Amino acid sequence: MEDQARTTATWRSLATAYLAAQAALGVIWWGLLAASPTVRSWFELLPHRHGALDSFLLADLAVFIGGSAASALAVWTVSRWAVTATSFTAGGLVYATLCLLAWVAFEGSAAAGVAPMVVASAVTGAIAIRLRAEEGR
Repeated sequence: MEDQARTTATWRSLATAYLAAQAALGVIWWGLLAASPTVRSWFELLPHRHGALDSFLLADLAVFIGGSAASALAVWTVSRWAVTATSFTAGGLVYATLCLLAWVAFEGSAAAGVAPMVVASAVTGAIAIRLRAEEGR
């Protein structure tokens, strides 16, 4: 029983660190987009219309950055809303990832964003699933 508690605590620490890093990387990514035309060109949806990519700022602040930060806090504090927060964040990430995949397929731009979005969706989804399984115990 003691080993299981230690394993759970370690897993929660790793999940918290991942979600906090994800939130921080979201802030850094938007900062790099603003500061570096080269970096921005890798992710630009419509090269001559910055508004297309910029229109995702509010959603990223609320879901990707805010959701990841709230999820990290909820997991760390073993809050009863941890499953809800991580599921909300994972759902938003999966939706955005599917939209991005369709965009790349139809338009051929912004392909650099696919790999990070797939990873974020998969890991955040796995965390939500694990939390839900723990809740059922």
